[in-house]
Amino acid sequence: ATKPIEKQPCGSGPCATGWRKGPWSMCSRTCETGYQIRRVECTQMGVVVPDKECENTRPKNERFCNGHIRCSCQDLYPDFCPRIMGTSACMKMEYMQACCWSCGGD
Repeated sequence: ATKPIEKQPCGSGPCATGWRKGPWSMCSRTCETGYQIRRVECTQMGVVVPDKECENTRPKNERFCNGHIRCSCQDLYPDFCPRIMGTSACMKMEYMQACCWSCGGD
């Protein structure tokens, strides 16, 4: 009896793997340099498989953004904003805008 083939090259056929890239997140800052992230997954026929299954270089899942926008901001709520400085609240867009200086602006 002939032993069945365990692995066989697929080329660009239906069993080929590839990188699925999600959309970029909002920038972590509204001005100056922030960062964005996205999901990057190796897939085979629409199913997520381990990264080692994809042959090509894994696309970046983070990048810098808004470095070209100069900050000129101030806190809209000077009694409240200093209390959230350095907390995860500063990652929310509404706090980033209302507490621009405390959340990393200048």
